[in-house]
Amino acid sequence: FGNSFVGQLAVTNQGGTVTLSQVGATVQMTSSLQAPPPPVVFNEQQIQENFGATLTTLSTAASSRATEKAAEDAEKADEAEAEAEAATAEAEAAAAAAEAEAAAAAAEAAAAAAEAEGTPEAIAAAEEAAAAAEAAAAEAEAAAVEAQAQAAEAEAAQAVAETAQAEAQAAQQQAQAAANDLAAQTQAFGSFGGPDGGPAPGEGEQGGPPDGGPDGGPDAGPDGSPDGGPDDGGGLFGVGEDGNTFFGSDGDGDDGLFGGPGDDLFGGPDDGGFNDPETEGNPYDFSTDPNKRSDPKDDDDDEPPPTPPKTEPPETGVNSIIGTSADDVLVSTSDNDIIDGGAGTDTVVFAGNLAGYSLALDPVVGGATVIDTAPATSGDDGVDTLVNVEKLEFDDTTLTLSRGDGEFLVNTVTNGEQEFPQALSLADGGFLITYRGVDADSSGILGKLYDSAGNPLGLEFQINSETTGIQSNTYYNSDNTIALADGGFAVGWHSYQQDVSDGGWAAMTRFFDANGTAVTDEIVLNTYTASEQAHVTIIQLTSGDLVYAWQSLGQDAAATYGIYGQRMNVAGEKIGSEFHISTTTASTQYQPTLVALDNGGFASFWTSDGQTGGNGTAEIIGQIYNSTASKIGGEFQVNTYVTSSQHFPNVIQLSNDNIVVAWQSVSQDGNQGGVYGQIMTEAGAFVGVEFQLSTATYGEQGAPRMAALENGGFIATWHDGVNGNDFDNTAQIFDSTGGKVGTEFRINSYLANDQTWPDVTVTEDGGFITTWQSDLQDGNLSGVYAQRFDADGNATGTTTLTGTVANEDVTLSDKATSTHVDLGGGTDSLTLADATNFIAVSNTETITGGTGNDTVTTTTALSGDSVDLGDGTDTLKLTDGPNSVTVSNTETITGGADSDSITINGTTSATITGGTSGDNFYLAGTSAGQTLRYATKFDGATVTDSLTGRDMIYGYTEGQDSIGIAGSLAAIIDDSGGAADGTITWAATNGIADFTNDTHEALFITDGVSNFAGLMAQSGVPTIIANFINGIGISTDAESDGLIAYSTTNAGSGYGGGVFLFEENGTTLNNVSANELTYIATIDSTVVTSNITSDIDIVS
Repeated sequence: FGNSFVGQLAVTNQGGTVTLSQVGATVQMTSSLQAPPPPVVFNEQQIQENFGATLTTLSTAASSRATEKAAEDAEKADEAEAEAEAATAEAEAAAAAAEAEAAAAAAEAAAAAAEAEGTPEAIAAAEEAAAAAEAAAAEAEAAAVEAQAQAAEAEAAQAVAETAQAEAQAAQQQAQAAANDLAAQTQAFGSFGGPDGGPAPGEGEQGGPPDGGPDGGPDAGPDGSPDGGPDDGGGLFGVGEDGNTFFGSDGDGDDGLFGGPGDDLFGGPDDGGFNDPETEGNPYDFSTDPNKRSDPKDDDDDEPPPTPPKTEPPETGVNSIIGTSADDVLVSTSDNDIIDGGAGTDTVVFAGNLAGYSLALDPVVGGATVIDTAPATSGDDGVDTLVNVEKLEFDDTTLTLSRGDGEFLVNTVTNGEQEFPQALSLADGGFLITYRGVDADSSGILGKLYDSAGNPLGLEFQINSETTGIQSNTYYNSDNTIALADGGFAVGWHSYQQDVSDGGWAAMTRFFDANGTAVTDEIVLNTYTASEQAHVTIIQLTSGDLVYAWQSLGQDAAATYGIYGQRMNVAGEKIGSEFHISTTTASTQYQPTLVALDNGGFASFWTSDGQTGGNGTAEIIGQIYNSTASKIGGEFQVNTYVTSSQHFPNVIQLSNDNIVVAWQSVSQDGNQGGVYGQIMTEAGAFVGVEFQLSTATYGEQGAPRMAALENGGFIATWHDGVNGNDFDNTAQIFDSTGGKVGTEFRINSYLANDQTWPDVTVTEDGGFITTWQSDLQDGNLSGVYAQRFDADGNATGTTTLTGTVANEDVTLSDKATSTHVDLGGGTDSLTLADATNFIAVSNTETITGGTGNDTVTTTTALSGDSVDLGDGTDTLKLTDGPNSVTVSNTETITGGADSDSITINGTTSATITGGTSGDNFYLAGTSAGQTLRYATKFDGATVTDSLTGRDMIYGYTEGQDSIGIAGSLAAIIDDSGGAADGTITWAATNGIADFTNDTHEALFITDGVSNFAGLMAQSGVPTIIANFINGIGISTDAESDGLIAYSTTNAGSGYGGGVFLFEENGTTLNNVSANELTYIATIDSTVVTSNITSDIDIVS
């Protein structure tokens, strides 16, 4: 307080050092590994609110100690002065005695001289007297020496007295200073209000009960001292360099335990100390039974020390237990513990079985909170918060806890350059990262899939099938990937000389399912093939159709670029012809970016050289379109600042329907470049003024990328040259008005060389994924890296909880994000919290959800397992199997690529999507309607004229269950020569189907001539059906496609009917052949009727 100077304090952990050098400076550190945060300076009121009670205690104690010391020093001074006076008196007495003796000797000598005048006897007597006088003189001389020594002692005593007086004066000054501090505290209390009063001193006063610690004596020290008693209010135990050390704590206070260089074991109540009713085994016997853990101080196994009666513990406190750099074994106490294991492989021991605890896993720090939910049977371990702990040891099993490093390498192949990455969040909660990398020829487009917990789903795979020449994605700020509603995705790129041989580039695309399997061939987007068409960007409209844009050289004017586009459905079929997006042709327009609007339309933005300014600078230009790709109004300039050039536009739409456009502006911030933006409505009307996204101004900040957040705001990232020679990648969170939330932060951890071209996508859990290219980090030219963040911008890693061969029952008490649970062998169960969970699960036989919306991805095949995800809107995604699973209360189920057996139970309606192999679906166990969803023609079969690969649907109930046609399969059926309308038009039962121009899109036939049921086990079923249809008659053209549903009149052989896809190959029109039919699914022994036509339709 006041003008007191507290000096300078350096606080260091394994992550770095922070220096406190101001009055009121404080720092809060929550991990021994993460770099310390910047210090925060408290004012007097904040100091009083946070540390008032502690300062009062310290001031009072200092004043008391100073007063006592002053009194002691004064007493010592008085004693020294009295000793000095006594020594002086003794010296004076000794001198007087010597003088008396000398005088007596002189008198005797005189008498002897007088007598010497007489007889010889007198002379002899005189000589004898003279000798006696000499002896007396010697004695007097000795007395004088003794007196001198006593005088010296007196001088020394006087010096001691003077020193004591000086110390007393100093102690008095300290006492006065402490009193002044106490007065300042009193004044602060009067101004700000004092803290809450603490509890009265406990039983650890002088003369109190034994303290229960290994080093405790019969009487405890004062309350709060290191050797305080059971109620000592908290003690601090430190270990020196003494090797292995053991600690015991039996109080309700807050204890801090710090390990030394050796292997340390910390024990709480029932640790075998003096308060333990059973002290069995040797001093180092620390079994899992608390009553078997002996007193570390007891060296006699046979005769444990006497123990007083054990009493009920008082109210629970909080213990801080800190491990060492060694492999520590730390024991949970009955208090709520905060345990930091430090470096090494550390184990925390709990008293009970795993089933008596719940866990909350923290993806930010990689720690866990362990809650004792059955204290009566487990020993009451309280609520423990763990960090830097690798193993959780329970009585019946041990779990291993690990966390990914956060920043992770995407590419497996490291030779050459891997660059220009883009991140895409997928419908199942996972994500995709694409980039330009090394392929069989030179460079190609590669992708890598991850599940919702951040686990890679296999290795990277090639997007382009043509590997000759160069394939490249967009190196600047446009999206060349798009997530589709059916769980799949589409990718765009440009390929050298693929559509022409004149040295030009072609704009390309390809479609994939959710497993990364291509469902189309490569598709050339551009119709104009001369010169260069490059830098593809994609969006999906609310109608489900896609819009592509690219820059084309020489198409609208010689030697300049223009922006062109093409609409396409999700089956990869072009809608209409390519169209000119940019209007101006007098200058170059390039770097296109698109955004789909909630009103069904879209907007395009690009860079234009010298279009509106007279100084030749580049501007950001925009154009609004409706849902039919017709322009609304004219193109307009976005940037306000026009003194220098603007490049690399990027655009998103927020949840409030406003649009945000960001770009790089050269020298606008007074240096090489900054990131700026403008918010506008869907109609293009500006909201507010142009604003700066980047905060740092030194060097270049550029190439911005953005993503809209669930809370209505957005996240932006860009590469940043603020460090001088090397680039880093920076991010900033914004609210919906463009206001900054917090400060900008670096997304990459590796700092050497350049990290550039960042991208960002929002994940299903509300957080976001960033990706970028990093030079030399992967050991070669450049690699692709990524980092996951939560919604607040905290970096997270995938937290993995691993079990053993034991039977393990794991209960999670809080939401799981970026989490992978692998319970190993045994018969295991996992229960999720009542929250929104995004979790990957392996080797777990029973999975139970809570009341929230759960997304569960399995990473190992299921065999006779059970999944019940409870309330909420839940999703289950199965890995490649084959899988055998019973599913309840799950709204969306997606199979793997292999044959799955899925049984549906409960009362919840589910949408079930199989993989590309034949799956068995069992619907009889549910009273609700189930939808079997087919999104591609490969979902049900891989061959045509065979039963292999078809799906089997058991327990199908007409009017309750349904077959949904979605994705590219829907596009095939609903857009074969006519306009898509989102419904299926059926021909009359056993009537002539007209598949030309979408007059009819489906046909239902029933067995009136041939017994299909008797032939269902043969591979010639498609031929039988084709012949039956041709006997009725059919009309087709070159673009005709349709759905065929069939029924048998004899279900005795176990088949009631099924569904085929018909695709006209153009060889023989008005005719159906077996190789034009794809087997989608067979329905079991229930006879299918024409009512099934009401059950089959297009779904999302």
